[in-house]
Amino acid sequence: MRQLKNLFSILRNTRPKLYKSLLVLLIVGVSLIVTNKLVLSVKSNDTTQNCSLENTGQCSAEELKDLYNKLEKDIQKIKESLKKLGKDKTTITKRLKILREERALLELQIQEKTLKLNILLKEEAILQDKINEIQADIDTNQAKLEVTKDSLHKYLLLNYSLQSLPWEQLLLEGKIYQFFELMGYLNYSVTEYETKINFLKLLHEHIQEQKKILNEKLDELSAKRAEAEKETKALNQSRDSLLQKENEYNQELAKLETQIKALKQQQAEINRMHNQVAVALLRFFENVSIQSGTEVKKGDVIGFIGHSGCAFGTHLHFAVKDVTTGTAFNPAPIVAGNTFRGQIVRPPIDSPIVTQGYHSGHKANDLVSGSRGIRSYCSAQNPEACYCRTKQLYLNTLCNGILSTSSIERLYENLQRFTKNSSNEACFNMYSEGAPVYAIADGKLVVRYYKGGKYIRIYHPDLNIYSYYFHLKCANGESNCID
Repeated sequence: MRQLKNLFSILRNTRPKLYKSLLVLLIVGVSLIVTNKLVLSVKSNDTTQNCSLENTGQCSAEELKDLYNKLEKDIQKIKESLKKLGKDKTTITKRLKILREERALLELQIQEKTLKLNILLKEEAILQDKINEIQADIDTNQAKLEVTKDSLHKYLLLNYSLQSLPWEQLLLEGKIYQFFELMGYLNYSVTEYETKINFLKLLHEHIQEQKKILNEKLDELSAKRAEAEKETKALNQSRDSLLQKENEYNQELAKLETQIKALKQQQAEINRMHNQVAVALLRFFENVSIQSGTEVKKGDVIGFIGHSGCAFGTHLHFAVKDVTTGTAFNPAPIVAGNTFRGQIVRPPIDSPIVTQGYHSGHKANDLVSGSRGIRSYCSAQNPEACYCRTKQLYLNTLCNGILSTSSIERLYENLQRFTKNSSNEACFNMYSEGAPVYAIADGKLVVRYYKGGKYIRIYHPDLNIYSYYFHLKCANGESNCID
């Protein structure tokens, strides 16, 4: 900077005209740079203002990727929140189940105590009836005793009265025999009544003893009943407490259900926006193509999940063959990202989900991505997640020679989502459409087309295998490819 100043100072003193020309050029250059920056800034601001979820057509690929990644994060946050709420719901549901089981046990105990109380009350009533009967016997016996005592008293008075009669007079009158006879009868009667009184006294004591025993039993029953009532009251209080806790948990559960419902609605809306951005990104993916003979490294993007060719729904048909023998084998270890033939390989897509596994007739894995591309299923509410084809396109072009007519018709009907028009067109899923497809390892790539389907084969010399990626998305200008 100091050298530049010295240069300008020398020119100003020695070559004033050149100095002025250079000064003008410098000022013009600085003005152009500043103006250009301002224009770029305005354009950038205009683009930012024009780019929105309501107007994705005005967005650049980078802006759409930013939106896509932001929505990805929002989806992940909602998933984590739903997972946490789900755990809370499970915990509360388990607690509710335990509470209900405890309350059911308490109900059984309350029933048992209630039955015991009823038995005790019944026994008390029976004892009370017996006590009442004994009391009636006591009263009757007491009355008999009183009558007998009165009779005895009368006979004693009569006996005393007879003894006070002048026996000389009775003798002179010739009534002495009757007198002694009457006296004998009275003495017998007195003895009889005394015996009867003694018997009634003994009977009275016996009945009183019985009453005492019954009263003691009644007291015991009353004490047991009071204890049972106390226990029943405590059980009822425990049950009421459990019911209160149940109500609290139910209220908490209802709040969680409301939160989960609101989050799911929010999730559906964000998924819809996510799909909208993913669909907008597809127009940029359509311009991406890769040439046969390209050398690729592990993890390079070689294409995007699509539904080209004989596909009843978006997916990646991923297969692997041994180069030497030509034998296909299960690619599950690669899909899972495990070490394969001593090397660390990369799964062909992000968050792979197997929709159809390997078997003798299907020597491949059908995959969709659980984290990239369109994230909703085809429905009337999510038309952006659908693509539509006629049955004739499958029969005449896409699947002709690959599947039988009956198989095509059966698959067409079974995999139909919703009918665009009732005559001949049906719509299918685009779930994970546009998700990037990666090379599983280093190798050389070949692009091929078959029955409207685009696929790539990569030769991996270090693994001595071919890897196949079918139903890739068509790029612009690929005339052999039918999406």
